[in-house]
Amino acid sequence: MGANHLPNDDVRGILTELISLDRGERESCAAAISRLQNEADKIELRRFLLEHELHAARLTPLVAGEDRAPLDAQEQAKHPSNGGKRWRVALAGLLGDKMILETLKRDEDSLRYAYLDALSHTLPPEIRPIIEENLRDELRHAAWIEERLLSRARSA
Repeated sequence: MGANHLPNDDVRGILTELISLDRGERESCAAAISRLQNEADKIELRRFLLEHELHAARLTPLVAGEDRAPLDAQEQAKHPSNGGKRWRVALAGLLGDKMILETLKRDEDSLRYAYLDALSHTLPPEIRPIIEENLRDELRHAAWIEERLLSRARSA
């Protein structure tokens, strides 16, 4: 890696965090899908769920070193699953679709900020386009959730 790039361990840490957050968002989407009443919302969230899986799949090979398995047990301990998000969505489900969407919005915002933060660092040229592409998906997710929330507010 050149002098302008973060050390490999720093890049690995950034990518591992993004993978963990995307996996957590996948869990949140799965929990929301099982609780939402609106079928159209469920369809869109299934798409988001698949995109979060794709994001993690794109990033995982970049984390694996020649002598390391991707996200070995030690790394996973540093970046635990975001199971708490699933519980927040489950609790929001008791209050209806609007609360589920608001909870998802907060979770998606956190992930979007993590992608933006990653891009604020000097990254190897093979990594930056992947993070940018994942961020574009996150921006689209946020816009869709915000529109759904506004639509619900207008119809209330």
